[in-house]
Amino acid sequence: MKELNKDSVSVAIAWILLIAVIDILYLTNIIPYQIVIIISTAFYVCDIICVIGWCPFKTFFMHNKCCTTCRIFNWDHAMMFSPLIAIPGIWTYSLVIMSLIVVFVWESSCKNHPEKFMEKTNLSLRCFYCKDKLCGKESR
Repeated sequence: MKELNKDSVSVAIAWILLIAVIDILYLTNIIPYQIVIIISTAFYVCDIICVIGWCPFKTFFMHNKCCTTCRIFNWDHAMMFSPLIAIPGIWTYSLVIMSLIVVFVWESSCKNHPEKFMEKTNLSLRCFYCKDKLCGKESR
């Protein structure tokens, strides 16, 4: 679990730096709020690509074999909506807050029940029992 935590911290740091750059560009009026919203929408498309295609987080940071064993699996909404932090408004703040609640619940579950998130201790995470087949591999 320590290795998974280390990998997820590196993802969080990289993501925070990316969001900081985007929000600084917005706050200094280099890009308008519409572009920030388009970036957030692009992150949604990228999330879908990560699930059904190639995932840079898996390749460069997490080194896991698929989404079912990914420590940051439920960070997707927080990653999608994080560029909206700098845009004031009830709708942007509600999206960010709700997505952070999801991450908090996910992280609490990982901390309190790490055995549920590792293939070694949870048989349902093994390829043989996989029903999603998002990785394209056949079981066995």
